[in-house]
Amino acid sequence: MNFWSLAVEEQFYLLWPFVLVAVLGFTAQARQRVGIALALAFVSASFMALLYVPGADATRVYYGTDTHAFGLMLGAALAFAWASPTRAGLHHPVWRQHRHWFVGTAMVTLAACMLLLSQSSPITFRGGILLASLATVVLIAGLLEYGGTWRRVMSIPLLGWLGSRSYGLYLWHWPVLIIVATLVPYANGTLRGAAALTMSLLITLALTEVSYRLIETPIRQQGFAAALRAGITWFGTLGPTTACLGWPLGRSSSCCC
Repeated sequence: MNFWSLAVEEQFYLLWPFVLVAVLGFTAQARQRVGIALALAFVSASFMALLYVPGADATRVYYGTDTHAFGLMLGAALAFAWASPTRAGLHHPVWRQHRHWFVGTAMVTLAACMLLLSQSSPITFRGGILLASLATVVLIAGLLEYGGTWRRVMSIPLLGWLGSRSYGLYLWHWPVLIIVATLVPYANGTLRGAAALTMSLLITLALTEVSYRLIETPIRQQGFAAALRAGITWFGTLGPTTACLGWPLGRSSSCCC
C-alpha cells in the first residue's frame, strides 16, 4: 500500500508541472484555474463511482491513479484559490462570517467517515472518500487564516507532534499491522484483536519516532549525503562499542576502546 501512495505522488510530481503550465497559460483568472481543478476532481471521483462493483475486488478502484486523483485535484484547487490575490472565494462574506462553523462541520464529517466508512461499503467508493477529501480541504482552508478556537485546538502539542510525524506514521503502520497480524492472528471485535491493534499502535509510534529522529530530521537539516555519512559513522561506532560492552569480565587484556 505504501508503494501505491509513493507511486501516485511521484506521478503527480512528474505530470502536474506540465498540466500546471498549460492551465496557467490558457487561463487568466484564479477562478478558472480553481474550476479546472474541481472539474478534474469530479471526473476522477466519477471514475471511482462508476468502476466500483459491489462485492468485487476494489483494488483497481482504490489504487488507480485516475480513480483516486480527486484528493490531489481538490488540494490543487485550494492552492489556486489561496495563491490568488483575491483568494478566489475565500474572501466571500458567507465564508468569512461562518467559516468556524464550516471547520467544525468538517471535523465532525471526518470523524464520521473514519467511524462509518468501510472497504466493503459501496458508499465508501461512491462519494464517501470524496466527502472525506472535501472535508479535509474545508478544514485546511478554514485554518489558514482563522485564528480562533479551532486553530488553537489544532495547535496543541500532541496534535503538533502527530502532524510533524504523520507521514512516518502512515509509512510504518501498514507493515506493522501485517507483521503483528501474522505473528498474532486475531479476529476483529475480540479482546485478542484489541490487544494486537494496541500493540501495533505502540510499535508504530516507537518506530515513527526513531525514524523521525535518525532519518527524517538529519536528512531535512543536513541533506541526504551528509546524513548518510553521519549514519555510516554512527553505525561504525557500534562495533567497537558492542565489543567493549560484551568483553568477558575478568579478561586480563585491556579493551581496545
